[in-house]
Amino acid sequence: MNVFISWSGNRSLAVAEALHDWLPDVMTNIAPWASNRDIRAGARWGQEVSEQLSYTDFGIICLTQENKHEPWLLFEAGALSKQLAESYVVPYLIDMEPTDLAGPWAQFQSKCWNKQETLELMLSLNEAQGTVYLEPDRLARIFERSWPYLEEKFNNLPEEAHAQKDRSSEEILREVLEVTREVAKQVFTLQPLNPESAAWQQGPYQQQGPYQQQGPYQRQGPYQQQGPYQQQGPYQQQRPY
Repeated sequence: MNVFISWSGNRSLAVAEALHDWLPDVMTNIAPWASNRDIRAGARWGQEVSEQLSYTDFGIICLTQENKHEPWLLFEAGALSKQLAESYVVPYLIDMEPTDLAGPWAQFQSKCWNKQETLELMLSLNEAQGTVYLEPDRLARIFERSWPYLEEKFNNLPEEAHAQKDRSSEEILREVLEVTREVAKQVFTLQPLNPESAAWQQGPYQQQGPYQQQGPYQRQGPYQQQGPYQQQGPYQQQRPY
């Protein structure tokens, strides 16, 4: 089962790394993925992330007060939600409560980073596997034995930076739009243009009306006509009457 772990910032990264190491200890068939650990040297960062988003089965977003407005986290959460048939996208709250969430984050069922809700997260992961799963009682016993490792990691997280000032919905949407456009540009440069596509039709070879062509080879012709009988060009004629 592929699990995408999203993070942004020092505390969020520390939690993502702890989960990356710990999850397979609890459920051996889990294959966690985090960008800081699993992007190959020399690989295109955007392409690797896009590939993982396309075939992941479960998403965990490590959310803190300082990164809850980060546009890239919002983008990844939206991409995961759109990709998955069922919404297996869980904001994992670090020093936060569900009441602290607003906007797009409020639509997801979040879990806090305490012991009880982390167990509930693992039960959700277990159920998401369909027929390949552990009996809940057995999973709870494995979880109980492995929890001290994760708890120790959580107790030694880096100092939290000052929480960012809450921004308006308009500011957040504007920044998400800028990030989405940047990703679209990267995708555009990797794919050949289809002559039928809107990008081609609006490019340097756009046609407007029959025969008129604009672009580097624009031509209006030496015999442009204006009105009946009137002809302009090197042989301009005007009607004699």
